[in-house]
Amino acid sequence: MNYEQALSTGAGSVSLLNRLAQAHAAQGYYARATGYLEKVRDLQPDNAEAHYNIACVLARQGKVNEALDSLELALKKGFSDRSLLITDPDLEPVRESGRFRRLVAP
Repeated sequence: MNYEQALSTGAGSVSLLNRLAQAHAAQGYYARATGYLEKVRDLQPDNAEAHYNIACVLARQGKVNEALDSLELALKKGFSDRSLLITDPDLEPVRESGRFRRLVAP
């Protein structure tokens, strides 16, 4: 059974949704990846990593403001890996933004 079949049978979990999102993002299917990540966020609204991952996928699509909104939420929810914010290649499209620099400032 593949991941999507598992979800359709009700066997879905946050881990499975994250794997699906990662697989779709790796193939460039960003809308699908975002959809799975939004399901994670809906199931666990305080999951900082879900907000961070949404920010990454949105940034890869060039959706700078939306990505920064999600990144800001991730930080408010407790995402604390500042070095990842600076080095994650997914966030490259938003790094030149003044808002990004303010968000990652110590």
